Parts: sequence; C-alpha cells; structure tokens
Amino acid sequence: MYTRVFQPSSSLRPYVQYFFGYRLERQEARRLYPNGIVVLPNTYGRLGIFFGAPTNQQVSADSYEPNPIVGVSSFYTRPRSYLVEGAVEMLIVGFTPVGLQAFLPISAGEVVNSNLAVGDLISGFSDRLQSALAKPTSWSERVRAVERELSGYLLSCSPDDQVAGVLVPLICRSQGKISIRQLSKELWVSERTLRRRFRQAVGISPKVYCQLVRFQSGLQLLKQNRKLSLAGMALELGYYDQAHWGHDFLGLAGCTPGEWQQKKRSVLSNYYADHQGRITGQPVAYV
Repeated sequence: MYTRVFQPSSSLRPYVQYFFGYRLERQEARRLYPNGIVVLPNTYGRLGIFFGAPTNQQVSADSYEPNPIVGVSSFYTRPRSYLVEGAVEMLIVGFTPVGLQAFLPISAGEVVNSNLAVGDLISGFSDRLQSALAKPTSWSERVRAVERELSGYLLSCSPDDQVAGVLVPLICRSQGKISIRQLSKELWVSERTLRRRFRQAVGISPKVYCQLVRFQSGLQLLKQNRKLSLAGMALELGYYDQAHWGHDFLGLAGCTPGEWQQKKRSVLSNYYADHQGRITGQPVAYV
C-alpha cells in the first residue's frame, strides 16, 4: 500500500486543494474493502486518474460499471457506492469549490452525484493528460505533469474573488449555519445577486453548499464521540431540535444520526478516507 499527498503550486491554489496518490495491491483491496466503499456527501469535486484498471461505480440498485480512466466528480448530495475488486493505482486532484466550476465547461450543478469521463466534457483534455502521463513513473513526476496540463487550462479562468475569498470561508467558519441574508450583507449585494454570483462561481446554490458544510460538521461531531447527546449536537449545529437535524441528515446520508451511531460505521476507517479526511478536514467515506 502506498499513499502520498502533494500540495499544488502557488498558481493553482485558488483551484486545487491537493494531489493525492495511492496504490493498493489486490490482496489489500480484498481485505480492506470486502463490501466496497461508500463516499459521503462533501463540499468539493475531484479529478480522478487511474493507472490501470479502474474501480466500479454503482449506477443502480444492483448494477455497477467501471469508472472512467480520467473522470471528474461533482458535489455529492447523497452517498455513492464503489466496488474495489482488484489492484488500484490512482491520482486524485481535489478541487476547491471554485476550482471545480472553473474546470467544468458546464454547471457543476448539472452533474451533481456524477462521475463522468472528462473526454466527454472537454475535447482533447483527457487525451493530452494521458499522453503527458505516458512516460512519468514516479508520483512527483506524475503530479508535475498533471499540474502542467491543469495550469494551461485553469489559469485562463478568473474566479469570483469575493465568492472564493469571502463567502466560502464564511460558510465554512459558520459550519453552514450562516443565512443567505447574512451572506448578502457581507458583499453588500441583494440576495438574488448573491445567489446568481455564487452559482456562477461554484455551480450550486449557496443554500445547498451550506447544507453540505453543515452535514460535514455533524459528521465531525459524531466522529469525535464527545459526551454530548444527539439533541445537544443538534443545538450546536444550529438546529431547532434533534428531529430537524435528523431530517436533513437522513436526506444526505440515507440514515439518521442515531442510526449512524448505532451501526457504528467507521468513518475514516481506512487509508483512503483517513488521508482524504486529514487533507480536507471532512469525513468522506466508510466501508
């Protein structure tokens, strides 16, 4: 098993949070993921590049299909299931919220809960990327090759600095509890203008983004296993009561906070989720 995290160059930091390389042998995959892996709703998109056979993504209740060799995932607003049946070698690019929309030629909101082939979205990019990665063998060389391709593509974009530098940090610091009215006052714009600018820059509405941040904040409380009741956690998250939190949590995770605790699902229980969680500060998966 191999894992390594790489930081992006300064020019790419408005768009990319991290590069994450991992390699898993077949025996390890069977031991770690006998039932697959479930990726939880989170607040950023990813570009995934497989070196060899990809994992399989669930497309219906009992049907799976291979992931794209070069694929992009938008925001998840529900759990997504993947099967890991053999050896895996992969490089993940974790976008910032505005970086995902800058990369996509369409609204990120149109492809929520999707993992799509980049070649179907951006003409020639996937081929150029795979060609650039044909020779490099070390992870450092691979990251530099991907950075070169992304730089040529992303640096021609101009993200909304106020959305990226003001609104997104405000939402995260508030744990998603801040209202649209409060956000609009920060920029001195109408709520309608705020919604339009946020959607243009991020691809989803500020309300949905706040819901995802709040959901992740709830997972952090559950993971910390503090001596705090579910009702107390709900109040800390800004909910009127536990029932309201349970309703929102159920819509995103497929179970209530109480059911989550009872099932004792091990958030951050494997190397993939552990590293991703450390980088982003978000519990991202369970097995």
